[in-house]
Amino acid sequence: MWIGEIMPNLDYIRHQLIQVIESGAATFNEVHEALSARLPELESDEVRSALKQAMKEGVVYVQSHAAGAEDSGVIGPTEEWWYEPLPDDMIVLPSAASESQGTQSKRYEIRGESARKAVMPLIPRLASFYKKGAKCTVKELVLYELELPEGGTLTVELKNVPPDSMAYLDELLQSVDLVAKLGLDSEVELALGDVVDDCTLLLELIEDA
Repeated sequence: MWIGEIMPNLDYIRHQLIQVIESGAATFNEVHEALSARLPELESDEVRSALKQAMKEGVVYVQSHAAGAEDSGVIGPTEEWWYEPLPDDMIVLPSAASESQGTQSKRYEIRGESARKAVMPLIPRLASFYKKGAKCTVKELVLYELELPEGGTLTVELKNVPPDSMAYLDELLQSVDLVAKLGLDSEVELALGDVVDDCTLLLELIEDA
């Protein structure tokens, strides 16, 4: 439990985290120690939790120290929810993660509260965007622990789905919207690849985000 008189807010913690990384802290352990020094009012477990939350929200990325030479080692949006960072894993800002992944097609990602507000209402209509010509590949769509009417949860994950396949998912996505709702522990993430500026789904997301 925090021991200071005033609990630092999340924006302040994120700001301190970015400064720590920009100051040269690189591994998970180094970042953890430096952030702890800047935030003495937080205990070690709380600093670790803040770091993991920043990973989940895309404030920072993790590069696994165990990755091979041909693998950037960047932990993707889905894995960040369950991945337990190791002491020697690298903590990097999104710009550095993109550079390490090499030249790629344009990508759009949305997660956290923004995704709950912008993506979830579009779920029953998602396939219809592709029937009308949406062009972006769904690199990842994660609907995590949606609540079911009589108890239990539902998790849906789509990966690397091209536009032509997305157009076939009308019934699936409408059914998900019909029976499952956001709960306190639910999470929503969407990553689009092969992004083009006139993709109708992208334009809708930007307008609603």
